[in-house]
Amino acid sequence: MAGRIVLLAWALMLFMLGAVAESATESQVYVVKAEGVTALVNEAGESLLEDEGIDEIFAVRPGFLYAAGTQGDYALYDAIGNPKGTLRFAMIDDAGDALIFRQGDYYGALNEQGEIILPAEWSQLVSNDEGGFLGLADGTAYHIDAQGTASPIPVVITGDLTEFSDERMVFVDEYGRYGCLDASGHEAIAADFEWIDGFREGVAIAAAGGAYGLIDKSGAWLLEPQYKWMKRGEAFIAALTEDGGLRVFSNSGDLLYEVFGRVTQSSLIGEYVVLWDYESARLYNAKGRCIYEAPVETLFFPGVDGQVIASAGSWDAPSQWLVKPSGIAGEGRYQRVAPLLSGRYAFLTMQGVEYYSEILDSLQISWNYDSARWGLMDGNGAALLPAEYLEIRPLGTDRLLLRREDAVIFADIDGKPLRTWSVTPTKTSSEAVLQTPAAG
Repeated sequence: MAGRIVLLAWALMLFMLGAVAESATESQVYVVKAEGVTALVNEAGESLLEDEGIDEIFAVRPGFLYAAGTQGDYALYDAIGNPKGTLRFAMIDDAGDALIFRQGDYYGALNEQGEIILPAEWSQLVSNDEGGFLGLADGTAYHIDAQGTASPIPVVITGDLTEFSDERMVFVDEYGRYGCLDASGHEAIAADFEWIDGFREGVAIAAAGGAYGLIDKSGAWLLEPQYKWMKRGEAFIAALTEDGGLRVFSNSGDLLYEVFGRVTQSSLIGEYVVLWDYESARLYNAKGRCIYEAPVETLFFPGVDGQVIASAGSWDAPSQWLVKPSGIAGEGRYQRVAPLLSGRYAFLTMQGVEYYSEILDSLQISWNYDSARWGLMDGNGAALLPAEYLEIRPLGTDRLLLRREDAVIFADIDGKPLRTWSVTPTKTSSEAVLQTPAAG
């Protein structure tokens, strides 16, 4: 039962995070996407792009470029709703110095004016962050310069091309070994590793001999592979030793602190390291100070503003609460909590009935999904809006989308309506909640 609760908790959390609509402070443009409403609006909720023939809008370069159309058939628009070029495409992504688009099964590139740089004739295509690209065609990898001239690269690549990070692209050779290419497509790090993570600040996590360490951009070991687990967080890299201790390094590989003792499980949550032993769960900040200790069954999820969401207990009771960077717990407890934007969270209420399952030989909960409703609370855990909405989503950094059965509301961070669309209910709340695992 505990595993089912954890999976459902993560599904709802990912749904809330995955439903984020984009905006940018440069032009204060927001994508409003909900049942019965698809629009690009300004900060007052006035429509910049809204048409019956458009049922999907997403940010390509937030605040500047947007794609709009029907699923699999989009056009490019600027931030005030004007078309950029005439190309139709199935999907598009911002690659920094270019836009990678897909038509059918093939990829090409556009500039920000919507003009074609490379036609869609590549089975894979990635920007090299220097004005050129690496592409795959008929199983061969090519370097493509800024003028569009393609040359085969002297490295055999199996699997997918990956994004460049810190002037390096991780690749897998024909023997399943990992290495890195430079922007020209030449081998910068020989494929001598069991695994390599993406580079950041000149350092990457790598594996060899069944253990993990850190390498620099030449492939030399900064930390020899001696750790059974290694993961990069927002501000540090954590590594688990063979005897169950934990070492935390800066992003450049300098040791920040150690935690001794028998660690049974560890995780990185935002700016924190969480350690579980046989008795408790402990939350450590980047300076190595334990700011919060909780029962061993406690789980933690990322919050906003350096906070975390702590979770322990059954779904049918208030089981989640906020923990501030100081280690002080927030004032409210709720069934479920999801981060929205700075100083704001959504909280869930849902009714359930506990029953005994003879098949599973344990207590289970039968949930009334029609009762699921979201409310709004601040960073202290105090409720701002009651739990009466089918969903609450963040729009950029300073707007919210609230949805009821009969209305979609564009609101400020306190939930004050700025614009309301009346919609005809087409789905029950039960259907909406039951879809959240797939959405996540």
